[in-house]
Amino acid sequence: MKLKLSAVKKNLIANFFGIGVQLFTQIIIIPLYLIFWDIDTYSDWIILTAISSFFAMSDIGLNSVTINQFVMQYAEGDRKECSSLLTNNYLLILIIFILAILGSSFYIFFVDISKNLGLHAITRQTASVVFLLLVSHIFIGMTSAVLDAIYRAVSLNHKAVYIGNIVRLVEGLIIMISLIFHISMITMVIFYLLPRIFSFVFKLVDTKKHFDYSFQFKDVNWKLFKKVLLPSLTFMSFPLGNAMIFQGFSLIVNKYFGAEILVLYNTTRTLTSFLTQILGAILHSVWPEFSLSYGKKDIKRMRELHRKAFVVGTSTAFLISIFLLIFGKYIYSLWTQGKVEFNFYLMLAFLIVLIFRNIWSTSSVALMSTNKHSKMGLLYVLFSFLSICAAIILATYYSSITLNVYCLLIIEISLCIYTLKRALELTEDNMGGLLNSFQYIYIDYKNIIKKKWLKTI
Repeated sequence: MKLKLSAVKKNLIANFFGIGVQLFTQIIIIPLYLIFWDIDTYSDWIILTAISSFFAMSDIGLNSVTINQFVMQYAEGDRKECSSLLTNNYLLILIIFILAILGSSFYIFFVDISKNLGLHAITRQTASVVFLLLVSHIFIGMTSAVLDAIYRAVSLNHKAVYIGNIVRLVEGLIIMISLIFHISMITMVIFYLLPRIFSFVFKLVDTKKHFDYSFQFKDVNWKLFKKVLLPSLTFMSFPLGNAMIFQGFSLIVNKYFGAEILVLYNTTRTLTSFLTQILGAILHSVWPEFSLSYGKKDIKRMRELHRKAFVVGTSTAFLISIFLLIFGKYIYSLWTQGKVEFNFYLMLAFLIVLIFRNIWSTSSVALMSTNKHSKMGLLYVLFSFLSICAAIILATYYSSITLNVYCLLIIEISLCIYTLKRALELTEDNMGGLLNSFQYIYIDYKNIIKKKWLKTI
C-alpha cells in the first residue's frame, strides 16, 4: 500500500511540474505572439495548429488502450503479450503516418490551403510546409508515447511525465526564441520537431533497463489487435470529441466572429484551462495505479483512488474558479499586455462549463484506465456533435460568443449523469459513500497538517 501511495504522489508532483511548464510557456509565449506577430498571423497559426491536431486521433486510440492493456498484462506476468502490444501499436502508427503524409501532400498540392482554411496573412507556400511539419510533429509524439507503457507498468510513470514536460518546455523555448529573433515560421517549426525526436531516442535506450523490447515483425499478433480494436476505436472518441470542442469551436468563432474575437476566445479559454490542467494532473496521477489495481483485482484500492480523485478534483475546481472570478481580469490584462479586451461573462461561461466537466472527468478515470470507456466515448462524440450544431445555429442568429460557450453544457451535464453512475458500479461504491468521503478525507488531511505543524514547534 505504501508503494502505491508513493507512486501516486510521485505522479502528482510530476504532473504539477507539467502544469508549471505549461503556465510558464503560456504566460510568456502568448504575449510574445501578440508583440511580434500581428493579430492575423497569430490567428492563422491557431488555425494551422488546430487543423493539424486532428491527426492526433489517427492512431484510432490504440496508444491509450495499449498502455492500459500493457500495464494490466504486466501485472499478470504475461511478457509475451506485452511485447506484441507494443509491436502492434508501432506498426499501426507507421502505416497511418505514411498515409497521413501522402494524403496531406495531395491536399496541399491540389488545394490552396490558405484560401481553403480562410487564413488571413500566411501565404499558401508557407501554410503548406508548416502544415506538413505540424502533422509530422503529431506522429513523432505518438511514436514516443508508446514506450510510456513500460514506465507505467513498473510504477515509474512520473519519469515519463517529466520527459514529456521537459520536451514541452524546450518546444516552448524554441517558439519564444523564434518570435524574439524574427525567425521564419517554417524554420521555427523545423526546430520544433527536434525535442520529440531526441526524447524518443532517449526512451528507446532507457526503457530497456525495465523491459527488454525491440521491434520485431514476429511479435505482431493480429488476434490481440482485434481484441483491443473495439476499445481503441471508442477511445478515439475522446480526441475526436476534443477536436470538435477545441478546434471545431475555434473554426466556428473564426468564421462567424473574425480573427479578433478568435484571439479573445482562445486566450480566455487558455486562462481558464488552468483548472483543467490541475484536474488533469490529479487524474493522470491516479490513472496508472488504477490500471495496476484493476489488474490485481484490488477493488478496495480502486474505490479509494476514485474517492480521493473526486474529492480533491472537485474541491480544487471550486477554489480555482472563485480565485479567477476575483482576480481574472487583472491577470488577463497583465498577461495580454492590455492588447485584448477582457470579457468577464465569457470567462464565467468557461468556468461554469469546466466545473461540470470536472465532475464527470474525475470519474472517467475509473473507466478509461480499465478500457471500459466505450459507451462513454460514443456519448462524448454524440454530445460534442450536438453542441457544435447548437453553436453554429446560435452563431448564425446571435452575435454572442458567450452563448456559444454555454452550448458545451450539453456535453458536460449529460456525461455527469452517465459517468458517475458507471464509476460507482465499477468500484462497488455508492453515492452516499462518495459524498461522505469528502468529510473523511478532509479530516485525514487536517490531521496530517496538524501533525506536521506540531513537529515544527
